[in-house]
Amino acid sequence: MNSNTEPEESILVARLSSLGDIIQALPAFAALRLSKPNARIFWLAEPIGAKLLANVKGLDGIISIQLKNRGVLKNVSRLMLEWRGRFDLIIDFQGLLKSALLCRLLGRNVLGFHKSNLRESLAAVFYRKKALPFPECDHVIKKNLHLLTAINIDSNNCSYPLDPLPSSAQLQSFFQKNDLRPGKWLAVNCGGGWPSKILSSDRLAKIIIDLMKDYRPVLFWGNQKEKEVCMGISGRTGCIMAPELNFSDLIHFLRAASLLVSADTLALHLADAVGTPSVAYFGPTSPRRNGSRLERSVAVFRKTSCGFCYRRTCDTMNCMNAFADEEISAAVRRIHEQVH
Repeated sequence: MNSNTEPEESILVARLSSLGDIIQALPAFAALRLSKPNARIFWLAEPIGAKLLANVKGLDGIISIQLKNRGVLKNVSRLMLEWRGRFDLIIDFQGLLKSALLCRLLGRNVLGFHKSNLRESLAAVFYRKKALPFPECDHVIKKNLHLLTAINIDSNNCSYPLDPLPSSAQLQSFFQKNDLRPGKWLAVNCGGGWPSKILSSDRLAKIIIDLMKDYRPVLFWGNQKEKEVCMGISGRTGCIMAPELNFSDLIHFLRAASLLVSADTLALHLADAVGTPSVAYFGPTSPRRNGSRLERSVAVFRKTSCGFCYRRTCDTMNCMNAFADEEISAAVRRIHEQVH
């Protein structure tokens, strides 16, 4: 190497968990990569997030750390031993105390959100650089892009640098066996992450029966509990259900669907990333802040006095009970009519 050549800038992006939020941080990462093509950019995430990030192009490395089980101190010590002091810039897209502290332990030059945009405002103590305040009612993707303005990167481009691994033989066989040609069927998500986001199995079954009059819905799921719900709905309605999908399979699955029906969760944000329109139902979270940004997508919700509370559990579910099941199937038909 020429001795006059400047060393490559080394940057760490931190978004540890919440899979949907990792996807919604990708446009900011894409803007960062475009602005700094010669930088070495790494991403710090918990193991499940690291698996998702294996489908993202443009990263020079993915650093995984387990923070939820025993041995956290040992895991953090190992992280410090290997990576401390190796980054010129660390960007905390999570904005929690744990992420801010972890970033500060790895280096001094940490960039984070303004304290007014932090759920845990004390996290701002660990930031050397901060973005200006941002309206929390606006979309989280725009909030993540806004964070980069603190380092003179100003972008409104919402692109997702996904490069999924090849789909599995199991998924390919499922498509062939059920004659699921691209763009000829609907994907229906039986899960939703938070209990407060999920429709009951009775409501989902009712929606499926209505959709089956005109379309080919396909149920899918993300964990064992959702699988059991999925199996119950499939048994009651005769609707087919997808096999277990890893993250790359989920990307291929959503890309092949004509439309997604889902709560506000990972699948919704991945559908946006691959350009598949959605009908998404909202209760505890705001569609303006977390919804699809595709022109053809529809958000189904009713604003209630307690809505958009961002609580993971709820005793009343008033916000989810405020809209009718028929609104979801009607939105599906409206989107298809626009195309056909």
